[in-house]
Amino acid sequence: SPGMGGGGGMGGGNALDYVAANKVEAVSKAAAKGAARLHDLDEASKKEDWTSKQNYGKVPSYLRERKIELLEIQQARRAAEGNSHIPAGMRILPEDERMKTLDILRENRDDVENKLRTLPFKCETPSQIRRKSELEARLAEIEDAQKIFGRKQVYVRV
Repeated sequence: SPGMGGGGGMGGGNALDYVAANKVEAVSKAAAKGAARLHDLDEASKKEDWTSKQNYGKVPSYLRERKIELLEIQQARRAAEGNSHIPAGMRILPEDERMKTLDILRENRDDVENKLRTLPFKCETPSQIRRKSELEARLAEIEDAQKIFGRKQVYVRV
């Protein structure tokens, strides 16, 4: 009979509509695939929640180390610039040594002034005149040294 082959005619009532069935199957597979992808995206976004990480908001250690390196380089550069104005063969006298020297100079000045006070008001003999001029010269040296060591930075020969 001609209607039995299923080869394509319009005649049989129990024949399947393959085009419609394929269409329904393709749409349902695509919907299922899309839903699976949405589910996977939701899971991935839950896994990669940046704010819930242990180190969120903290500076990484390699950046901290680099910052320290840059500070050290900058300090070395400043030190080199600071030392560039020191004349050759000289060094800066440390603060404690400078203060000790000033103390010694004050003591020496007091001693010389006391010796000058013990001399007579009018020196008549050559030895008195010579002694007075020596003490005055020594006092002038001490005052000059006090001016020099009174500065913030004192350069001394190495």
